[in-house]
Amino acid sequence: MASEDFTTFTDFGRWIQWGIESTPENVSRTSTVVTFYGCNNGSTFLYKDYGVDYYQDFIHSLDVVQNSGENESIVFPWMLSNDIGDAKTLRDSSKDWIAIKFETVSGTHRMCLEESNAGSIYDSTPFIHGLTKRYLTITKSGVDFQVDVFNSSDDREANTNVQATLNLTLHSDYSFRYIYSGSSWFTDKNDNCMIKMAIENLVVGILPPDSITKYDGMIPSGLVSLSLPKVNFPASILTSYWVPPVNAGLRTNSPELKSLALIYAGTVSTK
Repeated sequence: MASEDFTTFTDFGRWIQWGIESTPENVSRTSTVVTFYGCNNGSTFLYKDYGVDYYQDFIHSLDVVQNSGENESIVFPWMLSNDIGDAKTLRDSSKDWIAIKFETVSGTHRMCLEESNAGSIYDSTPFIHGLTKRYLTITKSGVDFQVDVFNSSDDREANTNVQATLNLTLHSDYSFRYIYSGSSWFTDKNDNCMIKMAIENLVVGILPPDSITKYDGMIPSGLVSLSLPKVNFPASILTSYWVPPVNAGLRTNSPELKSLALIYAGTVSTK
């Protein structure tokens, strides 16, 4: 699948320094890369509207690296919500969202999954990323929210050498409208607590809702891809994550596939 075009996203920036408001240049971007500066005295975010209830169950991938970070700095390189605003402003307004959080605490650079459920915050166990570029696979199925962390795109494609798996059981089976490729944590402090990130190659895929007619066929030997109404999963992703063993003629109505939502209308193609 093609990466999202970041030039189609909408950005917002508002900086308050010593009580004076200005518009910062905190986001720069090309079609595939966002350079994001987050600080706690600025409300900055980059988002795209996909329509009501678009994101429910899905698999996304994202490349991200934190280039620097001062103590107490926080930024969210990926977030889903039904409302527009930076993560803390939405939390303070009792809004729902799920996100990947990067932060620097006492000189330690770490990442975790985070949920705002009507303003109550829940975190996964953090992973220390060490300012190293990470390649992420992001999945949500029902209330199960997971991110696998890799050191290269090849490892991610092959699903090998997983550096960490972050898990968070959500407090609701959300459906979301807006996707964010960068959000600050706006505390309105006068100190900057600056953090800089590069956010690259966001790929989004949707698993359709249960109302779609199920495909009850055999997965043939030599599977190349399984095409669903909104997304095409390459064979390597299917093999790695959902369909062991592809070549065994596993039926798409099997319990293993039901649990992972690959039971929907679509077509298969072979070599």
